[in-house]
Amino acid sequence: LSHRLNLTPMSISYIAGDLLEKGILFENLSAPIKKDTPGRKGVALSIAKERLLAVGVSVSRRHLRVSLVDLCGNTLKYFSHQHDGEVTKDSLTIQIINDIKELLPLAPKEHILGIGVSCIGLVDIQKKTVISTTDFYGINDWHIGEVLQKEFDMPCFVAEDMKAAGLTEHYYGTAKELRDFVYLGITYG
Repeated sequence: LSHRLNLTPMSISYIAGDLLEKGILFENLSAPIKKDTPGRKGVALSIAKERLLAVGVSVSRRHLRVSLVDLCGNTLKYFSHQHDGEVTKDSLTIQIINDIKELLPLAPKEHILGIGVSCIGLVDIQKKTVISTTDFYGINDWHIGEVLQKEFDMPCFVAEDMKAAGLTEHYYGTAKELRDFVYLGITYG
């Protein structure tokens, strides 16, 4: 681990100790210990995935999905809505806020790291704004990240849907073992 992260073993021990104290890591007594290096015997640690959660919001041309997920990418609960009829940024914002309010009681607020929004269209990640969309009810200049951050008092990140999908594949999907890959998303537009 220290080699992979380019940190000293002492730094790894300090960070692990801090995460153990916070309950984010725990000693896994049933995990096998590989002892092939000099020094003291290692301790197997596992992540308490229920201690680190996030709210994910996916906005596409056809549906809205709002999810509560753990650190390993497992969905704990979600709401999914098909777009029927006219959609506006106000109607989407209200639905997203209502769904998040339904999810938040499922976990202590201190366990939820933040909210991530993926949306079709051109996104300004710094301003957390959907600048413009094509063939999506004329939704432009949608400050969804700012609204959610203010409403729920937690960090919010907004990204283009294909970039978010590529990151998901990199961290949790088929590309997690690859150093380089190209994600190509084909959808309606």
